[in-house]
Amino acid sequence: MRDVEGNGIYCGGHLDIDCFQRNPNDWYGEGDDMMLTDGEFWPPSLHGTGTKDRYHCAYCPTEESPRITASSCTAAARNGDGKEGIPYTVAKRSAV
Repeated sequence: MRDVEGNGIYCGGHLDIDCFQRNPNDWYGEGDDMMLTDGEFWPPSLHGTGTKDRYHCAYCPTEESPRITASSCTAAARNGDGKEGIPYTVAKRSAV
């Protein structure tokens, strides 16, 4: 890991979901997104509202989509101004 200083932006993440038993009306990616950085202990300082919001599709899709994360990421890159990430204003050495 490299030590760096200055401003930066968290620019992405990746999530794979394996759902082996699925009910007809459930959503396969429910959960909270939590990140422990810089050796911190529980509870994490970065605690989001859930994977459904972080990785798009909070509206609960009614059709199958094999690449939900890919579709939401390309839409954000196409429609955003490049400042959608989490801003960092302090030096970080992160291990997630």
